[in-house]
Amino acid sequence: MNTKFVSAILVVAVVLTAMIYSAVTASAKAVVTVDELTIEGSERTRIRLGARVTDDEIVYQSRPTREVRFTVKDIKGQVINGRGKTIPVVYEGSMPDTLKKGRDVILEGDYVGGSFVAQSLMTQCPSKYEPPMPGEEAKQVGDYD
Repeated sequence: MNTKFVSAILVVAVVLTAMIYSAVTASAKAVVTVDELTIEGSERTRIRLGARVTDDEIVYQSRPTREVRFTVKDIKGQVINGRGKTIPVVYEGSMPDTLKKGRDVILEGDYVGGSFVAQSLMTQCPSKYEPPMPGEEAKQVGDYD
């Protein structure tokens, strides 16, 4: 009876470990940048892109389908000849109230034909507090030199 009990506990432990591992690997996608995506240049599916909405126009159409079109750039990307690398984004769904020019976003979707087709769009919440970089003090928005 004692060996059956230990065997049952081991089976349960192995199953739970496998389930936890599966959940962690499924939700722990690496976030790529605009530079990384454009350097590779190849089409990629099911990726997570971290970027900043450019100052270009954000176009929202509600018919025939809800669709938002805008352009993103690297959050801390290089600027060459006055312009950094950008990627056009197409998102089918309602436009979030917090989607604005200069806002940081996390997009999940596919990079196809030089455009990012997003199935998921998350925006950074506006905040007056900006966390400090290592070795710096915290700043309030508007306290910049």
